[in-house]
Amino acid sequence: MPKDAYEIGPGKYSGVFHAHFWWMGEWIDVYTDDILPYNETSGKVYGGRSDDRKIVFVPLMEKALAR
Repeated sequence: MPKDAYEIGPGKYSGVFHAHFWWMGEWIDVYTDDILPYNETSGKVYGGRSDDRKIVFVPLMEKALAR
């Protein structure tokens, strides 16, 4: 994810994440929202995730790659 993947701070966060992938010899920009599928019973996000609940880039990258 590029350094400008998302803005943090009062009034700056928009819920849009920017990923940058190298695909077939060129850079592809992918923008996705921050809505992730969540299992209320287990309290975990579906798909790829980190053991640290504060780290969310793993499922966001997975979502961007799926697009």
